[in-house]
Amino acid sequence: MKVLEIIKEVEFMSEPKLGPNGKPLKITDPNKKSKLAPTTGSNWQQKLLSEEAWKLVFYTNGYPNNRPPTRSNIEDFYRRFIIEPAADYPIGWLRNKMQTMANVMLDGRSPEDVVNNIIKDIQNKLGITIGPSWKINDLRGQTVKDVDLVKNFLIMLRADVSSSSSDDQTTKNAPVVPRLDNNAIQGVAMELAQALKDKKGDKVYSVLQSIKPVDFERIADAVPDYFTKGNVRDSSSTFVDKIKANFKDYEDKALLVKIDEQLIRLGVIDKKGNAVILGTDNPFKWIVGFKPGDKINNSTPEKEQAEMVKLSAQINKWKLTDPTDTNENPQLKDLAIWAAPGGTGGEFSQAAMDSFNAEVRKLRTKQKPTPLQVRQVVGLWSKYYYGSIKRSYNTYQ
Repeated sequence: MKVLEIIKEVEFMSEPKLGPNGKPLKITDPNKKSKLAPTTGSNWQQKLLSEEAWKLVFYTNGYPNNRPPTRSNIEDFYRRFIIEPAADYPIGWLRNKMQTMANVMLDGRSPEDVVNNIIKDIQNKLGITIGPSWKINDLRGQTVKDVDLVKNFLIMLRADVSSSSSDDQTTKNAPVVPRLDNNAIQGVAMELAQALKDKKGDKVYSVLQSIKPVDFERIADAVPDYFTKGNVRDSSSTFVDKIKANFKDYEDKALLVKIDEQLIRLGVIDKKGNAVILGTDNPFKWIVGFKPGDKINNSTPEKEQAEMVKLSAQINKWKLTDPTDTNENPQLKDLAIWAAPGGTGGEFSQAAMDSFNAEVRKLRTKQKPTPLQVRQVVGLWSKYYYGSIKRSYNTYQ
């Protein structure tokens, strides 16, 4: 769907779009080249991406959550990470803060590399190109990959400039992301089934990444319908079976880990309740005695702490990886040395661990009295600690 159609649809849902000055927002001719927006700040964040581009980045990276970022979230992120940091603020510290608080990954050694990777990420997710002069108006005439995301982003910005109501009211006005209808479910299932048949890991990853948890169960149920022998459905072709069978000997191990992350996000498990793990470089593959759905006993602080210590021992098995084992990633031995206290990356490792601990505390507080699940803890550890130090290691080696 082209953004012009999205804008027209949104216009039926609320008052005319207003700009920051309170006047109607003007949609410019898409054939006209926009002028480079002047930058008033002194840091690279303000110079290399426009304000509206950063807001789209924050919204896009927070959108997969059950509750997309609100107006106040976006404004707070923009103030903290784009306006306030000094020009010489270390990228490493900004990386950890943005990943922990805004779910935005900063990959690269230099500001230019970081921004180029952000631009590529938005291109992959939405099919549009942002930059230092990018404005919402530049969307006109373009086709986007995620219609729901862009529609809700426009509505969120509309509330931002036209309403003085509270954040709660703004959130109520923003529509809940709808479930896909049956035709859309069948379309995604067909696309996913074909990617599995062709063993195209990049396509499988792309489709999984686009699926929202609320829709996944129906999509997974429909996938086997598109694996057939003649006119007879292959009854053994469950989604889990096909995932395992088609990627058993897949060569791109790094892509398998990314597919794993999406499968875990969507709650894909086998008949025994274990997470479906494709890549060897994945902490869910190492833990013994725990299943992703197991609850951490929180009847007393002592019992919760004891179980967390046991779980920690399991997920830290990566440090003991045998580099001679061809089924494991030989890079992990060097990573463990690099990330050890006193090592070259010790500072990054400690910052990443602090981020992980902060996220666990935040989640524990948020869902009390419901106990934490193993899936939640390992997922946070993989993202905020393990994933963070791997990215830092690859960047600074």
